[in-house]
Amino acid sequence: MKLSKKIILITITVLFVSLSISSAVLTVNFKKNYTEAILIGTYGIGHSLNSIVTELLSLGLPIESFTGMDKKCRQLLENNAYVSYVGIADINGEMLYHSDPAVVGKVFADDVMKRSIASLKPLTQSYKRFDGPTYYDLTIPIIDSANAHRGLIRIGFRTSVISDRVLSALLQVILIFSLSFTAIVLLINYFMSRFVSRPVINVSEHAKKIAYGDYDVKLAVTTNDEVGILADSVNQIALQVKQKTHDLETAKDHLEELVDKRTADLRAANEDLKKFTYIVSHDMRAPLINIKGFSGELRSATDTIQSAVEELIPFMNTENREAVRAAIHEDVPEALAFIATSVTRMDSLINSILKLSRLGHRDLTFEPIDMNDLVQNILKSIAHQIEERHVRVNVESLPEVTADRISMEHILGNLLDNAIKYLSQERAGEIRIWGEQGEKVTTFHIQDNGKGIAEQDIPKIFEIFNRLGVQDVPGEGMGLAYVQTVVRRHGGHIRWASEPGMGTTFTFIISKKLVNGGTYEY
Repeated sequence: MKLSKKIILITITVLFVSLSISSAVLTVNFKKNYTEAILIGTYGIGHSLNSIVTELLSLGLPIESFTGMDKKCRQLLENNAYVSYVGIADINGEMLYHSDPAVVGKVFADDVMKRSIASLKPLTQSYKRFDGPTYYDLTIPIIDSANAHRGLIRIGFRTSVISDRVLSALLQVILIFSLSFTAIVLLINYFMSRFVSRPVINVSEHAKKIAYGDYDVKLAVTTNDEVGILADSVNQIALQVKQKTHDLETAKDHLEELVDKRTADLRAANEDLKKFTYIVSHDMRAPLINIKGFSGELRSATDTIQSAVEELIPFMNTENREAVRAAIHEDVPEALAFIATSVTRMDSLINSILKLSRLGHRDLTFEPIDMNDLVQNILKSIAHQIEERHVRVNVESLPEVTADRISMEHILGNLLDNAIKYLSQERAGEIRIWGEQGEKVTTFHIQDNGKGIAEQDIPKIFEIFNRLGVQDVPGEGMGLAYVQTVVRRHGGHIRWASEPGMGTTFTFIISKKLVNGGTYEY
């Protein structure tokens, strides 16, 4: 509902209630005042008739022998249309004179007559007459000059005289109320439309233009009231929004330039990384191959030298003989073995770097994957490790996920391999795997009851070439680095919870929001 209609509705409601209450009060007061006026007028008629009767009594005429009194009663009835009857009765209740000749001579002994006879003062009564209608009955006692109660005058009229007049007045009030109400509503509507609604609508339309980006149209401020203040505020808002929009556009342009620069830097860094990968795969591997080859040559030469030296040893003194034998049989083979081990270790590290680099640049192929089947296949591939370590693996129902299958195999394979490697020797190994399907992400958990992660190792948990805890199992320290890289490429992240001596739980989250180009939105 529009503001103007709300204001008009409230105003009309208040006005209607006010006028209704005023009309009700006026009607009640009118009824009261009109009733009093009718009664006073009726008593006036009765007192005028009482004056005539008293004067005749003072002349010594008996009350029952007045001439023309019936006619007088009828004249009073004719001259006062609202009066229903006029009568004069003696103190015994016999009607001596009456506007209705049929009533003359009758004796009334009803309660109204009894109260009228008993009262020495003017009396007003309301009663329901035998013919049905309700009447007001006014009694005026007739007291002669000797202060003797000689009779009474009774004048009556229907109560409907008052109710009909009040109803007529009420209809007039309603008519006036309706006309006044309509006129006031029309005036309120006119002034509301001109001085409130139209300015507010103008402000609203101007605000819509601001919302659509038109900040140059200025709203005219013609008043100093609340609407004028609102219009001025909207103008100020338009100026501020225009300035802020300009600032945002400037910041956006600067940010785009910065993003372009950072993108260029990232491309350059990727090129450097590719070059580094090439160096690792070619320039560093070539010397290793040479070292490995020459180590073999040295081993063959050592065997030849050993045969020749064995023939010369008998001609050496005891001290030289022992030194030569130690060099030939212990020092040289040990050095060659160390060189071979170091070459193998370096070759393994180079392969790990290349593998991690390929993981970061390999195109991912996203497809729906049944994680239950994938986990079972991984468990089959490491079944010998599970049997050897007597590990109990509990796989709960896992949700399906849209992801790169090779990446999921890397993630779960490395986490399960670590869980088995770092199980405690003090108790039977247990591994639990479960997952949950969320609205935006899919979550997987791998929990073990192994050695746990020491507090000092936590900051280094995903560092490349870093291995945690006591080095009593083989490895290069690349597994968790692989896992973190692949999880991030799926728009997710990995976290852990661990207690030394109790076990570790790794949790990784895969985003469900796949965007164009086969990548996940971060």
